[in-house]
Amino acid sequence: MRFNGEVVLITGGGTGIGKAAAIAFSREGAKVVICGRREEPLKEVVAEIVKNGGEATYFICDVRKSELVDKLVQDTTDKYGRINILFNNAGVSLSNPIEETTDEDVNESLDINVKGEFWALRAVIRQMKKQGSGGAIINMSSMAGLIGRPWRSAYCASKGAILSMTRSIALEVAKDNIRVNCVCPGTIDTDMTREVLRAAPVVAQGLIDSQPMKRIASAEEVASAVLFLASDDASFITGASLTIDGGFTAGK
Repeated sequence: MRFNGEVVLITGGGTGIGKAAAIAFSREGAKVVICGRREEPLKEVVAEIVKNGGEATYFICDVRKSELVDKLVQDTTDKYGRINILFNNAGVSLSNPIEETTDEDVNESLDINVKGEFWALRAVIRQMKKQGSGGAIINMSSMAGLIGRPWRSAYCASKGAILSMTRSIALEVAKDNIRVNCVCPGTIDTDMTREVLRAAPVVAQGLIDSQPMKRIASAEEVASAVLFLASDDASFITGASLTIDGGFTAGK
């Protein structure tokens, strides 16, 4: 029960890694708030948490809009009085050759992956400073922020920006006992990944064969790393990026 009574806000909490993290935090005693653009997945996650004896709620929020993110943070503090942990997880993954990448592709990658995380960081840090008790923030980057990936220039650019943003803000707020780190997952077994792999089984097998551990990770394995960075076990870790890719980038 590492997070007993603590309030955890998770953006993009209705599916994939966000969902796995929400369930994991609730199992360890946290009061969980999740958000997303689609209500049905959020309702399902909250229902699962409550069914298993946890406490959770959800809010609809489009992280592209700073005023909605500000409202999300205000709604969370109105309900629970504070925010102890932010998992800045909402994101999109787009893949196109550079010459086929549209203005809309670039805008969506930057608006959600970069600006959306920035809006949440700004609003939550303001609240954490008001509370005066510190806190922990985990941003979602990717191994694509560490190495180049063909046909994913906009995505790589957005995830690389998160690495720099994490380091910069960690330095700003260290004196306030607010820790800011990020995770860099590799290929993860989520609904989005499964759709891609089902469409191209040969590519899927090649992807698995390219992994040093000869498999891809579960969302729960990434969630475990997020919980570690949010916990007191990581009390002297800030400005760091934790790669969760089974060794894929180690030889790159």
